[in-house]
Amino acid sequence: MSMRLAADVALVASKRDPASLNVREHLAEAMGLEGSGLVVEGEEVLQGSYCGKSVALITLERDLIYADHVEQYVRCRVAVFLSRHSSQSGLPMFSAHVPGNWTASAEYGGKPSSVCVAPALLLTRLVRAQFELAEERRLSGWRCGFEVTHHGPYLEETPAVFVEIGSDESRWRDPEAGAFLAEAVCRALSGPLEGREAGVGLGGPHYAPRFNKFVREHDLPIGHIVPLYVFDEIGEGAIRMAVERTLERVTCAVLDWKGLKRRHKEWLLPLLDEMGLEVVRA
Repeated sequence: MSMRLAADVALVASKRDPASLNVREHLAEAMGLEGSGLVVEGEEVLQGSYCGKSVALITLERDLIYADHVEQYVRCRVAVFLSRHSSQSGLPMFSAHVPGNWTASAEYGGKPSSVCVAPALLLTRLVRAQFELAEERRLSGWRCGFEVTHHGPYLEETPAVFVEIGSDESRWRDPEAGAFLAEAVCRALSGPLEGREAGVGLGGPHYAPRFNKFVREHDLPIGHIVPLYVFDEIGEGAIRMAVERTLERVTCAVLDWKGLKRRHKEWLLPLLDEMGLEVVRA
């Protein structure tokens, strides 16, 4: 295909991912998407509009963490990847995060030491929608919220976010889980795709409990989250990248204070001061 699709929102699914196809089916129905006649990687692109935004739903052959090429197919304001989540614990969960690699390791796709542009407002709206829905439906036994920025793909221009069902095949294929995550995406997309200001999250564990609490209590959205486990392998460049690769203007560094070591704070706090960022403890 020589021409790129144009849409406000690209929803991206994978044929190799049962959770992806599960959420895809529910979103196509909820948004009233229809065939476009355009075929990408053997699958027809679905198109339509939702809450005043044009939407294209693309289904790819390869796993989403290796979908660096998606920008060849679509030009959009934001890409939302519909994905499975795997973990050793196997705990049922819904999550959302920005793709990217803080360190030189790119074991799970993307580029070394490179992150996608973080759509902070949309990401935070996705997380808040998960919590709201879980409370409305009195969902028990499921974890909701952020994951830190991790894994591929790497998109140079397009702000990107993953929404995921975890953490084993029975959950990935569960129609109720697919409907839940589709509804969270619909709620998030019902509002603006971009805000004015945002924060970056620094420190803490992979599932970011302090930042989940923060966005439920404060208006400021959070985009990239740099976890404790990478801090011994990064330096100032990664922090500057987190700020520069955020869609909104970053005005604040939100710190999981106890989730950072003293040796990290010794170089981090002067840097944040130099960058003119307000420091808030989550």
